Amino acid sequence: MVVGMNFLALSDTTAPTARAHLPDTSTLPTAQLSPSLAATALAAVQHKEHLLIDGTLRRLSNHLDSIATFAQTAADIDAALDTALDTALARSLRNG
Repeated sequence: MVVGMNFLALSDTTAPTARAHLPDTSTLPTAQLSPSLAATALAAVQHKEHLLIDGTLRRLSNHLDSIATFAQTAADIDAALDTALDTALARSLRNG
């Protein structure tokens, strides 16, 4: 039995890694065929497959971008909290 992944481990490399793996979403090449009934049928199948591939890549790209944005926000909040705690600790030690 395969168990699905239900967590995401974050580090300061998560956002750049997710962004580095965004898929190429440029337009796929189309086959150029001589006019015929077979070519018409193949063109229709090609169009349908391109739509499916484009939709999948778009969803994957959006998902990776969401992960990257979330990870970057978490890293920024963590850094701000670290700074605030360091400042509060320094004040506390000075006022001892």
